[in-house]
Amino acid sequence: MLDKPIDDASNPEFIRSPEISMGLQTYEYFAGGKERPEIIERFIDGESTELRLDYPKLLLPEIDDHISNLTSLVPEGHTGSASVEFRLAEAYFLKASQQINTLDYPSQQIVDHFQEINESIYGKPDKAVVDQMLSRLWGQIESKHGGASDGLINDLKEGWVFTSSSGEVINIPALPNPTDTIQEPLPTLSQEAKEWIYGELSKEYASVKEVFEKYYQAEIEARDDKSITPADVVAMFRSGIQAMHLHEIDVVEDQNTTALSWSSTDGVVVVGMKRKNLSSVDEVLGVFVHEVGVHGRRYASGKKLGDDSLTNGLFTEANDDEVPDYLTFEEGLAGTLQKIMQGSEEEWGIASMALYLNIAFAHMGWTPRQVQEVMTKVRLVLGSSKEDGPNDDPINRSKRTTATGVVRVFRGTPTDKHFKTSKGVTLHYAKDLAYASGKIKVIPLLNKIASLPEPDRTELWDRLFLGKFDPTNSHHQQYTERLS
Repeated sequence: MLDKPIDDASNPEFIRSPEISMGLQTYEYFAGGKERPEIIERFIDGESTELRLDYPKLLLPEIDDHISNLTSLVPEGHTGSASVEFRLAEAYFLKASQQINTLDYPSQQIVDHFQEINESIYGKPDKAVVDQMLSRLWGQIESKHGGASDGLINDLKEGWVFTSSSGEVINIPALPNPTDTIQEPLPTLSQEAKEWIYGELSKEYASVKEVFEKYYQAEIEARDDKSITPADVVAMFRSGIQAMHLHEIDVVEDQNTTALSWSSTDGVVVVGMKRKNLSSVDEVLGVFVHEVGVHGRRYASGKKLGDDSLTNGLFTEANDDEVPDYLTFEEGLAGTLQKIMQGSEEEWGIASMALYLNIAFAHMGWTPRQVQEVMTKVRLVLGSSKEDGPNDDPINRSKRTTATGVVRVFRGTPTDKHFKTSKGVTLHYAKDLAYASGKIKVIPLLNKIASLPEPDRTELWDRLFLGKFDPTNSHHQQYTERLS
């Protein structure tokens, strides 16, 4: 286990090995300090209309070290990979974030520059996808008509006024309708694909499920609430990694966060010890498939090949309808396989669409508070029945789930000031577009693979885990074929 993160600038390995910066993950610099949970609580309860996020890790010296490291790694000739240049752009994005968070009154040029870098790296919402999601969402909302949710639905149609505990009044916009009435539906997995992939995952993770069940019986079953705590997740993940012989991967604890995420810099799964408990072995197994089975396994494969780009993430040129990065596909694959392993049938519920829509609303100029209020009511409507009205438990649950997504989308920005670009876009962090965008890319490919005869489908399935690349990008395909 690592005593000090290797990307900490005070760690001598950081200076001796510039390649460490190839694992740079911008979201790690937007983590909060000990006050972050209290800040979010005040926002959820309406005591504060603003998020007022803190960024104690967003330090200029360390960012400049990353820039120096990555600049030294930029290749002179054409290599087929633009991974160094992409990570360098991310380092400059961190620098733009640090600058805009330390200025009381940044110029419009600085505000626009932040958003330009953000979009150039992570993209922006696709209008057609936003329309598809809104169409699906409104269909789900309308199905709840005729019960206690009618008042909430009317608010979503008309908009309303939010009043904070201090008496501050904020206008909340209506949930938009799709601008285009003719949309292709969002892609869904075929029944054949679901069954075949579940069978493959069940075989591949049989040893992991066995050690998880043994741990549950020995450590958790006798407890009154039978909840699986973050400490349990750490222990279960370690035993699962051991069962899969993934010696390149470890698990570390973060005492101050609620996140559970992968770090390519350190080759570890980071478990936030303040995250909510999980409820079943199958739920933990799905998360394990996501973090270890996709993120970690692709990292380990790239490491075995001795290729930095496939270890930390490949970036190349992209043709029409392709994306240059590995991450969009990888997040789509991880999320899709997690749901299949957990036996979830809903492919495009609010959980799958919320982050994408949050970013779309930021593009419409919405503030974090406006996004919070609208998406909380959406969740309340979708979680209600015609017989029962919402009570305190679903209200609090909806508020907290929504706030988690709002924090993810607006982290890295000065959330208490609502800076907007000259085009009216509220500053945000677009990285999480990758989850839904990735599913849209992954699902058709998985349907195609599952429909193939053996041994073709097994060969293509195994190839998905060759390293951190996007098999739907022709340049990524060429890069990996050269290695093979």
